[in-house]
Amino acid sequence: MSYLTDSSRIKKLYGSRDQALLASLLDELSEVLDDLNDEFDFDEKIDDDNNSQAVLTDIINGEIRFPKIAYMYGYVYEKLCEYYGRQIIPLHDELSANYYWEIPKQTYSAFVPIPFSSDFPEIYSIPTERLAAEKSRFLALTQKEGVDGENLEMEKEDFAFSFDEAIKANMDLVFFLY
Repeated sequence: MSYLTDSSRIKKLYGSRDQALLASLLDELSEVLDDLNDEFDFDEKIDDDNNSQAVLTDIINGEIRFPKIAYMYGYVYEKLCEYYGRQIIPLHDELSANYYWEIPKQTYSAFVPIPFSSDFPEIYSIPTERLAAEKSRFLALTQKEGVDGENLEMEKEDFAFSFDEAIKANMDLVFFLY
């Protein structure tokens, strides 16, 4: 998935301790946060105290109380990116890990300090001022072992589309891969 978002609004959330804003977001995002909890109900670490709502509270309070559910911080971050922006769907919808993993893992990033999971989601956040340079870097790959040329070209077209949409809208771009 890819999102155009306003990183300045997301950055203002982190550590703000704004309880009125927290209450508003918990209300406005209640359905998607409940859906996240339901989606991961198989994980015994998710319960009434350790869940997506608690992670959102951590983001607002500038804390990381639940590092064992690092993935949930990523999924809540994704919901915030969508809330303060919009999802974009590329032409072929082929943003895949096969292509993306050519980007070094140490470059995964978020606009706020959240823990990254050793599994999914993989997150790469790009501020507007770096879009052109990152587009060049993403599209520089000419071949990938195990990926045929046609699929690689479709993936490159989809990444180019996402970058072009972000540049045109003058918005930050975030990729989430599962």
